[in-house]
Amino acid sequence: MEHIDSLDDSGYGEDSSTSSSLHPDGYDNAHISNLDVFCQDLQKAIANSFPRPKTLYIAVHVLLLRWAEDDLNVQEELTVLKTIFEDQFKFATEQWDIPSHNSTRALQTKLYDFQNAHQSEDELLILYYGGHGDADRRRGRSIWAA
Repeated sequence: MEHIDSLDDSGYGEDSSTSSSLHPDGYDNAHISNLDVFCQDLQKAIANSFPRPKTLYIAVHVLLLRWAEDDLNVQEELTVLKTIFEDQFKFATEQWDIPSHNSTRALQTKLYDFQNAHQSEDELLILYYGGHGDADRRRGRSIWAA
């Protein structure tokens, strides 16, 4: 008994032992000779159909902070972050060590200078602190400690 895949008039209703209803004998499938190339072309077409939004910032500046007397050994962590920010994201990155003597005034000055140097609304500032911290709930601010 002969098995029929489909019963339409398209000519695809052939014996399944010799052909497929989707690709009958003699069907030219050269239009998709390489599926990978087709997928790459499709991705390019989709990407070009949806324009990428303009970045919100003309520049990004990163300030990495740690204590000069680093009891947590965060230098390795900051080195990794600096590499990522600079190499992968192309951000301008600076590391600064908070001195143990007169630390509050020195840190306030550094933060003021960092912010003052990059005042444009089109510039993003990222501040990363590697160190001990706590919350001063009474005053509504953070406490950074060596």
